[in-house]
Amino acid sequence: MTNVCVIVADDMRYDHLPYVPNVRTLIQEPGRTFRQARCNVALCQPNRVGLFTGQLSRDHGELGIGFRSPTFTDHADTVGAWASAAGYRTGLIGKYVNYWDGPWPNADAPRAADGSVPWGIAGPPGWDTWRQLSDYRTAADWAVREQAEVRWVTGTFQTDYLAEEVRTFLDGPEPWFCYVAPQQPHSPFAPHPKDLHAWSHARCRQVPVPDASAKPPWVRDRLPIGEAEWSLIQQGFRGRLRELTAVDRLVGEVVAALDERGQLDDTVILFTSDNGVHQGEQRRGGDGTKAGPYDVGLRVPLVARGPGFPTGPVVDVPVYATQDVTATVVAIAGAAAGLPAQAGVDLRRLLEPDADRQRVLLHEIGAEGYDATGDGVTTGPGHRLGHQKLFRYPSVRSGLDDPPIYELYDLAADPDELVNLADVPEHRRTRDALERELDDLLAG
Repeated sequence: MTNVCVIVADDMRYDHLPYVPNVRTLIQEPGRTFRQARCNVALCQPNRVGLFTGQLSRDHGELGIGFRSPTFTDHADTVGAWASAAGYRTGLIGKYVNYWDGPWPNADAPRAADGSVPWGIAGPPGWDTWRQLSDYRTAADWAVREQAEVRWVTGTFQTDYLAEEVRTFLDGPEPWFCYVAPQQPHSPFAPHPKDLHAWSHARCRQVPVPDASAKPPWVRDRLPIGEAEWSLIQQGFRGRLRELTAVDRLVGEVVAALDERGQLDDTVILFTSDNGVHQGEQRRGGDGTKAGPYDVGLRVPLVARGPGFPTGPVVDVPVYATQDVTATVVAIAGAAAGLPAQAGVDLRRLLEPDADRQRVLLHEIGAEGYDATGDGVTTGPGHRLGHQKLFRYPSVRSGLDDPPIYELYDLAADPDELVNLADVPEHRRTRDALERELDDLLAG
């Protein structure tokens, strides 16, 4: 039987792949790249819930970051439990979802003599190993729940801890499913000591919006980003790359551990991210700015290697970066999903020539983390309408009956999404056709 290792970075953009050499040489080059991988929602909590449930936000209900009345409550019915029921040993090592078991432990909470914070709640059913990152000041000052006990860790860099826990997990029996989720490169940035001076001359591409007249008001009414703010964005970019270097080192250590134990050839490794972030695009600054309808937040890396993923050409079929990973894990494990409305497809199926080229992805955004609610769709390069994106505001889920606002982008000609074509007469037929696709997807 085949083992499965899923590694999920935190806030890594699709165009950050060139900065992670281990991911490229150890997973991407001997495997496959899914170039059109996108999130259902460009925000962490909805996507992580989507990975654990296999559902879209349309069905699991989560649109916010989960600290205020999260909708995800049935933690016993997730991909971990499904793989366990199929005979797999399971482990979660890293980030789970926000607020699943109440408030995070405070750094000043009462402690036992060994420094641990008694809690008494183990991980959800279905996980044999539970190493949940449960609070976070910096990457060297954080808390972890080891089964039922939470302890504060100071002085050990988080990815070093995760690598050691993965090595320990791999010493157990096969087959296994291991979910590894560092909190890097999420801001605030605190690089590993090895990486303090890395990427000092790196600069991200500046993408100003020279003409925002056809943009929605939440872009049009923002001032263009000035020189001082661009300088701060560049500093944040370098901080993100430094933390991403630690994630890349973690990937190298995981692959080396698999090789040392003779398990590498029998393991599928999937690497992706929960969402992307803005680096000044659409006049949005800040180190951790995300959410919204644009590809800088929606589009993420997705690469795979191992049995069923032979070296081959890039895949340009539209892919859900989380729900399709869930479907792949379920299929490899021979498991049965315990929830209805499974949205994903086994990624191995998409390697077939012309498979699912007419697939359309559904996106949603909520007011939490963005300026408006909305629903949207993205097509792929091989779609009959071309490589397009349509967003409509407000979201049908909001219950508002405001006059709709549209954004339509030709992603092939305008990948930076600078020219809104929604009200251009010659593109009206495309907008109407995509809106019908959107309504069909929202209806389930």
